[in-house]
Amino acid sequence: MNIRSNDSPWTDRGTVGFSAMRPLANDVKCEVAVVGAGVSGSLIAAHLAAKGVDVVVLDAGQPGAGSTSACTALIQYELDEPLTRVAEKLGVEHAAAAYQTTVASLDWMQEFVQTLDDDCEITSRPTLLLARRRWDKSAMQKEVAARNQAGIACDWVDADALEERFKIDRPGAIMSPLSFEIDPYRLTLASLRQAVGQGCRVFAPAYVCDYHFDDTGVTLRTLHGARVRAKNVVVANGYETPGFLRQGYGDLLSTWAVRSEPIDADTVWPERQLMWEWGQAYLYARLLPDNRVMYGGGDENFIDPHKRDAMIAKKTASLTEQISDLIGTSVTPQCQWAGTFAQTKDGMPYIGEHKECPHAYLALGYGGNGVTFSLIAARVITGMLCDDATFAEPARLFRFDR
Repeated sequence: MNIRSNDSPWTDRGTVGFSAMRPLANDVKCEVAVVGAGVSGSLIAAHLAAKGVDVVVLDAGQPGAGSTSACTALIQYELDEPLTRVAEKLGVEHAAAAYQTTVASLDWMQEFVQTLDDDCEITSRPTLLLARRRWDKSAMQKEVAARNQAGIACDWVDADALEERFKIDRPGAIMSPLSFEIDPYRLTLASLRQAVGQGCRVFAPAYVCDYHFDDTGVTLRTLHGARVRAKNVVVANGYETPGFLRQGYGDLLSTWAVRSEPIDADTVWPERQLMWEWGQAYLYARLLPDNRVMYGGGDENFIDPHKRDAMIAKKTASLTEQISDLIGTSVTPQCQWAGTFAQTKDGMPYIGEHKECPHAYLALGYGGNGVTFSLIAARVITGMLCDDATFAEPARLFRFDR
């Protein structure tokens, strides 16, 4: 699948590559095979290797070169669906527990990055969820009350306070103090380096073209004929998950994003907060450390890569006009790209054992909060495979039959 256009906002910044890999030339055996060496697969491999599991990672291309390289990496606890809407679909208790888990994942992320050889530019930031229209305010204020009731700290910021403090002209916003920004490509490579240091083997390119499950494990056949025999397989290649495993758990869409030339951030963006909008196909934005703006949105309900990429110029113009209007200064695009992503009916990921394929575990971190979901998947799947009840506990929230 063509999941992103050629430009990458991360790999062209001179990030050091990952060299501890080789093509899969011969058959190998392991306890756990992880398919996918993006941010999800790398985090899963690092967590499993830290538990002493014999892990093999397989990727059809270069580690981190797929959707990870197109990720804009706003590390938030918020789901694409508000807590109030998730509660309508799954019940108040389930919704609150899911949000509490994503809140906890921010601490988990910070703790994990501290174990790596790279800080990955992780930086704490507040988040503003902005109202687009005056009539959004009522539903958003109910969302604030629901989050506070669930023990999640956030505040309503009215239009006057929003203008005075953040230089933003909107009817209001939900402010959350708990967010991070990060370089997802560096996070991926640092996680793989840590995994390799603990015994993990990484093979790339190694395209898995066939899965054969039996009572004692799984055999993976690669395009060039070499096989991997494992007790269990973790499928963590995101939007390229084979259809027989994915089974319609998410709808694929197209999205667009841009990185700008540097701006005078101290004047127009003094608190360097992450920002996104209430509702569907929202605009979102954050500042990079060099004062470039990374922004995106404009999602469309199709996945044809030719049609998607043909719209890059048009979407860049629209998104640039929106972000310039939002922050009150002209923004100049410097790098633009398009990608494929998925959304689920309740804005939450699907994580855990596949009901029809024994020995298969899926990490489907679909949605706008993929990096957060990747970390949750790493802990949950590691807990399930290593009999760690604390790590595995959130599995009940993200099960496939919810």
